[in-house]
Amino acid sequence: MALHLLDSGDDPGAMAPVADINVTPFVDVMLVLLVIFILTAPLMLSQLPINLPQASLDAMTRPPQPMIVSMDEHDAYYLGAERVPYDQLAQRLHAVAEREPDRIVYVHADRALPYGKVVGLLELVGAAGFTRVSLVSRAPDHG
Repeated sequence: MALHLLDSGDDPGAMAPVADINVTPFVDVMLVLLVIFILTAPLMLSQLPINLPQASLDAMTRPPQPMIVSMDEHDAYYLGAERVPYDQLAQRLHAVAEREPDRIVYVHADRALPYGKVVGLLELVGAAGFTRVSLVSRAPDHG
């Protein structure tokens, strides 16, 4: 801390003390310490004597492929690429939900369909027992 006496201006003989702290050296020291910690922290972690187990990727289970339920503009229903009559759709969805209840279901619906029919399809999928259902759309072309 430095103490300077400055001329006050009003009274030629009066001097006012001014105290200021030069923080530049402090900031410089803190930045150097920060750089040292950033560089040495990863080196300290890699020096730990840990014997990690090995695992093959084949032994790990892969998540199942999502099931796609589609409805086109002519009210035709599809499970994947297979066309399914509406009266069999609920039964087929229940069968899959019993085997794989955590399976993700993507619902594709033609843009020309009324909103009520799309909601009906979503309701049918949810009633079958699926809880992870997503409605799929296409991003607009900006070209």
